[in-house]
Amino acid sequence: MNLDITDVERLTDPVTFGRGREYAEGGAVGRVRHVAGGVRATVTGSEPYAVELDSGPDGFGFHCSCPVGLSGAFCKHCVALALVAAGSPDTAPDPRAYLETLSHDELIDMILDAAGRDEVLHTRLAAAAADPDAPGSLRRILFDAIVPRGYVRYDEAYGYLQTVDAVVDRVEALLDAGRADLVLELTEYAGDCAERAVEYVDDSDGLLGGITDRLADLHLAACETIRPDPRELARRLHARESAGGDLGMFDDAVSRYADLLGEPGLALYRDLAERDWAALPERTAAHDPARLRVRSTLEALAALTGDVDAEVEAMARDLSSAHQFLRIAERLLREDRHGDALQWAERGLESHGLADARLVELAAAEYHRVGRGAAAVDLLRRVLDRAPTLGNYQRLAEHARRAGMWADERDGALARLRAEVDRREPPRYRWQPAADASLLVEVLLWEGDPDAAWAEAQQGGCSGPTVMRLARACRELRPQEVIPLYEREIEAAIGRKNNSAYAEAVELLIEVEPLFEADGFADHLAELRHTHRAKRNLMALLAARGW
Repeated sequence: MNLDITDVERLTDPVTFGRGREYAEGGAVGRVRHVAGGVRATVTGSEPYAVELDSGPDGFGFHCSCPVGLSGAFCKHCVALALVAAGSPDTAPDPRAYLETLSHDELIDMILDAAGRDEVLHTRLAAAAADPDAPGSLRRILFDAIVPRGYVRYDEAYGYLQTVDAVVDRVEALLDAGRADLVLELTEYAGDCAERAVEYVDDSDGLLGGITDRLADLHLAACETIRPDPRELARRLHARESAGGDLGMFDDAVSRYADLLGEPGLALYRDLAERDWAALPERTAAHDPARLRVRSTLEALAALTGDVDAEVEAMARDLSSAHQFLRIAERLLREDRHGDALQWAERGLESHGLADARLVELAAAEYHRVGRGAAAVDLLRRVLDRAPTLGNYQRLAEHARRAGMWADERDGALARLRAEVDRREPPRYRWQPAADASLLVEVLLWEGDPDAAWAEAQQGGCSGPTVMRLARACRELRPQEVIPLYEREIEAAIGRKNNSAYAEAVELLIEVEPLFEADGFADHLAELRHTHRAKRNLMALLAARGW
């Protein structure tokens, strides 16, 4: 494989290229091996990653098992391998010339020996050799590839995926060979195996979901080839969907297979789903997967009719959450049925209270639309009463301004927040602030009134991240008065005793330096260096700043 570094630079940005060069020069790239059309190596970053580069008729190809690589980007690990493969004397020689000198039998022996040591190669060979007329062997290969014998760690997941893909490639080839009937059986079996594998694979990157999506596409393609009896297909899909599972290979089967099911299959599916719904016990938990699955099927069936009222009826079978009322209202809004949407939103708020912010916003927006701004303000006022927070104050302000009522509403809103501050219990421990008006301080800072915010903090106290937001807002107005706030935050950061906290302390020192008069900062710095002289990493950071 001929690698052109200019091409590598074009595939990524300068920062990533620079990081990849550091990896290459720092020895992060393991032994580089030639494979068909390319090179492969393990590149060790925060953990080992499998990297492969190749060139073919479609251009330059690459793959890395790191999160960035899996997103399709040419990552720093790919850069590192490309640089090493292009110029390192440690790159293993291309064995092609040697292999061309071997006899047929010698090549077979070498491949079998390699397959005994390489699970992906062994699986690929076994799958290729399996007899389609003896599907039991393919089922065994699928099971061995998909269901791990032990736990698959994150750094092993890419190799695991390669093994599974190797055998799924063979199943896909059967479709091209006219064996759609066998593909139908094998994809269902492989989906069952994937469900068994869930608890044994670190699937942080969603690899099992990708495998399941591929199997689902093959299953649908096989059905499109066979064109099974619609009612038989309905029974088959219903049984699979009802089985559930973490990966949900047959979720939303009604929509995916609608054309194949036709009216006879959809009618039977509807009967089966109605039977399932009738058999459900009373709700026993907030999240009931079986109930959700059946309701989703009934909703999908209704959506296929194109009748919005039928969809609403299906969604209204379970009104145990405010979110369901929201879904109904949003569906009606898509049909410009604003009056009906508002009625459902109001029903949801009456049944479930004001906890769902999206439902509240929808209702408020509809009130404004019909000229009932006061109703929107009243709704948001009740939200603020229920949960006095900065966010709810901001939402009330937004809607009151829209209704032209904020001038009259603001004083009452602030009074409610002040009552909340006064209502809070006194501190139980000595380290807690005697009082805390942080909520009011945050509100006044948001309104752009740092003087009023400072006054509230002086009177009622202030804590947490609000302290530094207040200090930064008042830097120009009260430079000498905010210095103690910075000093307290700097000491708190140093007290955490780790390098990132030390770096945070230095950044705060940079911020506060211009606020000191005359030699005040030098004196403060000298005292800090004396107090924390044993913290070598902190001292090194200060020295790097010339302090």
